[in-house]
Amino acid sequence: MNMTGDSGCSCFPPPGAGASQQWRDNVTKGIKAPGAPIRKKTAIILSGGRSSRMGVNKAMLELNGKPLIEIMLDKVLAFDEILVSTNTMDEYAYLEERGVRLVKDIIPHQGPLSGIHAGLSCADAECAAVLPCDMPLVPAALVRYLSEIADRSDGFDAVVPVTERAYQPLCAVYRKTCIGFIEKNLAKGINKASAMLSCVRVREVGGAEMARFGDIHDMFRNVNDFESFAGLRA
Repeated sequence: MNMTGDSGCSCFPPPGAGASQQWRDNVTKGIKAPGAPIRKKTAIILSGGRSSRMGVNKAMLELNGKPLIEIMLDKVLAFDEILVSTNTMDEYAYLEERGVRLVKDIIPHQGPLSGIHAGLSCADAECAAVLPCDMPLVPAALVRYLSEIADRSDGFDAVVPVTERAYQPLCAVYRKTCIGFIEKNLAKGINKASAMLSCVRVREVGGAEMARFGDIHDMFRNVNDFESFAGLRA
């Protein structure tokens, strides 16, 4: 299991342009998400780049005047370390001046699971909350709650929301103990994040447990195409 060592993490110098003013001001002033700061925790935002379905980088689509990537970053300002996992680093370099670290795939061309692997390998903390760049309705309080569950017990490798439809493996918390299992799956060409969950100890967080954070039918909606994006704006 690759727990430490040369992870292939990469950082890139910021050009200092492109951030929405509100997000930049919030970070400059030290404004954080509601609730006590989570200590020794990492958040990973998965933002691979251009969407094959949409032909654009959906992380840069604006919802209510703010790019999706910055909406997601706002949700994890209480975390000590924020990583953006991407293979189009130039588009996100402006975030580094605000303390965001950029990481690229160590095992490329394997989708979001490669991003989770790269993020966990580069993370300073033992646990990391993972979020996609295109899930703007997920409550920040739920992300903190998932992280707190992982923090209270080391008996789980992953803390994963479960709806009546399926696991939500791209909005979950993972320990570094998952790295070896991810590597084995990627080596076999198994790149679905949900498939990895059968190999590790999972703490499921069900609908009844999540209901106090909002409508579970809405919070995991993401942007797969322009139609689904228009639905978020409606």
